[in-house]
Amino acid sequence: MPSKPKKRKPRENRERSFDENTKSSRLTNEQEEEAAALAKQLILAGDDSIPTAVEALVNLSWNIGVNAVTATWPELKPESRTRLLESLSTKSSDAGKRLRLSVARGLFPIDPEATQTIVTNVCEEMRTIGMAPRDRQNFANVFIGKGRPWLLHLPISDWKNPEPLIACAIDSCFNAQCAPFTQILLIRWLSEIKHLEKLDEVALEAIAKTVKRWNPRYQKELKKEVPELPQVLADALTDEPEPETKAEEPLRAAAQPAGAFDVSTALRQIESHVSSLRRELHEARTALRQQETGRGRSRREPAAGQSTDVESLQRHNEQLQETIADLQQRIADLTSDHEDRAAAIHSNEDPRAQLIALLGLKLREVYDEFIALRSNAADEVVRQHFGDMLESIFRILEEEGVKLH
Repeated sequence: MPSKPKKRKPRENRERSFDENTKSSRLTNEQEEEAAALAKQLILAGDDSIPTAVEALVNLSWNIGVNAVTATWPELKPESRTRLLESLSTKSSDAGKRLRLSVARGLFPIDPEATQTIVTNVCEEMRTIGMAPRDRQNFANVFIGKGRPWLLHLPISDWKNPEPLIACAIDSCFNAQCAPFTQILLIRWLSEIKHLEKLDEVALEAIAKTVKRWNPRYQKELKKEVPELPQVLADALTDEPEPETKAEEPLRAAAQPAGAFDVSTALRQIESHVSSLRRELHEARTALRQQETGRGRSRREPAAGQSTDVESLQRHNEQLQETIADLQQRIADLTSDHEDRAAAIHSNEDPRAQLIALLGLKLREVYDEFIALRSNAADEVVRQHFGDMLESIFRILEEEGVKLH
């Protein structure tokens, strides 16, 4: 008589189901929800199920891993938390490091100490042999972003070893594509935590090299935000402001506050300005190539009036590229604002109702963050969070013409 097949244990069934769900290169929304639910079950099961869950989470979208870890963290015993952190620390692939950084950010409102542990470990790994481009991208996506750097929330002065994080922040922000206004905020942050003057020569030179390429108006803004700069950064600032070009006039006019602000017109003006900058960049590059070609063919003296300052041309090119990147970000911001206004206008014809609808759209993300923070215990929430939220609210109100003083 044939023997009956053995029944698989519930945990083995969960592990097999989870493994099968994560083998697909692209999951449907339903499969992602099922995978997230299974991951939570495996994490809560503890013991050997935690490494299985982490192994599979690396192959999924990072937000699934963050949701699974943050949802189960409060229910885990200390030994299970330790096991989870140990399992995460073994994932050194690009996807693994991105997951770990994202989990660290997600855990911050719940367990700032765990955030510190994860971030320090990942940053130490990244800095061991020098940050790869992918490392810079992952770090920038999670902790810097395109506007106000998220890492400004971190109570870095309380950390035992903040150097790895600071080193990664500088490398990711100044040795990769990052908007000048974001770089200014990072320099100001370093100054506020009394770490700017502690940076080594290599880090300061990296920052100075970028600052030197900035448009003079950004250099002026840096001097305003951080009056006491290390000498190497102060030397990188230009003495004379760059003359304003005619192409910047429509941009300045579009940026002026007015009662009847036409977003479509502003977008066209900014796009026209970007096109003119691209033409200027192309002309500068052409002149540089012609100069280099001429040097290769002949050692004769250049014709009268011909510029021989290659470094100046290169610097000009880099300044134009920075300006184009900044303007493209402005276009994206204006487009988003235009969509919010369109949604508010179509919601109701009453001007007061339109304003209420518009403010609701603009404050939606801040409100969602407030609800998330309010659900945590008072001693688990960093007070700086609420300060940043209030600053965002006041700025939005002022932009919409609400008088606060």
